[in-house]
Amino acid sequence: PNYAPDYQQPQPQMAPLPDIQQSRSFSYTSNPFLVGLSTLISTLKINPVPVMLTPLVMFGFIVAVILIAIVAGLTRSTVGGLIAIMITLISYVLFVPWMLSTYYAIAAHSMADYMLSTNNAVRSGLNKALPMLGLMILMMIISALGLIVFIIPGVYLIARISLAPATLVTENLGPIAAIKRSFNLTKGHVIEMLAALLAGGIFGTNGILAPYFGVTQLFGRYQDLQNLQSNQASKPKVHWLNYAVTFCVPILIAIIVALVMVSSGTLMYKNSKQNDPPEQLFNDPIDMDSSSTIKYKYDY
Repeated sequence: PNYAPDYQQPQPQMAPLPDIQQSRSFSYTSNPFLVGLSTLISTLKINPVPVMLTPLVMFGFIVAVILIAIVAGLTRSTVGGLIAIMITLISYVLFVPWMLSTYYAIAAHSMADYMLSTNNAVRSGLNKALPMLGLMILMMIISALGLIVFIIPGVYLIARISLAPATLVTENLGPIAAIKRSFNLTKGHVIEMLAALLAGGIFGTNGILAPYFGVTQLFGRYQDLQNLQSNQASKPKVHWLNYAVTFCVPILIAIIVALVMVSSGTLMYKNSKQNDPPEQLFNDPIDMDSSSTIKYKYDY
């Protein structure tokens, strides 16, 4: 692998990348699990150090923000409290786009056979944090509008815009241009994009590599679709796992949610019945003594 050049430009950007389609021979992996797995393996092979250290850097950032907010809050002044709130809000608003941009930068360099230091990876993510934030806001608005109209249009739009983060980082596009590019790449590949999203969600549940699973799934699909388009090749046959994942996983999730809701409702009903007073208490006869004082059979 080659070493990415250090950041010496007046306006540091992500280390220059060669065209991904020129760095590797043309191939297309329709299997939704293999496309992400192969990308993850390549990322670990080329850039194992930033892959392992970047999550620790992110964790250290969170700890630092919390400590600064605590120190500012201990001043017991209105100004100190406002500073603590502002630091916390700004940091956490920028944290997710920074993290996402960093992971995509590592994946992009890895797939182009470029080694990247942890420092350069973090700086690359910081350079893209604000554009990524704008992109995330636009993606949330588009997805929400689609889901409000009806669920199916929302799911369709999510699939069509899912490659926007990869195009923003790799092709150095703005938020709007990245969404347009994603629409262009995903045309005719909605099922494969939905399967990639779901497969990334299945694998990316825990562990230090969890954030990379979703990124490598989408970046692997981005690389394949870019290769497909640049080579003007016909659409390959869609792997059957794309249909299985797209339709079976939501059904399975719905069944699990329904079972949890039924179980919770049954448990709440049983608890409420146990807390109710015995019905016999209200059905027992009432005795009246000579002074018209009510006496119940049960004395509390």
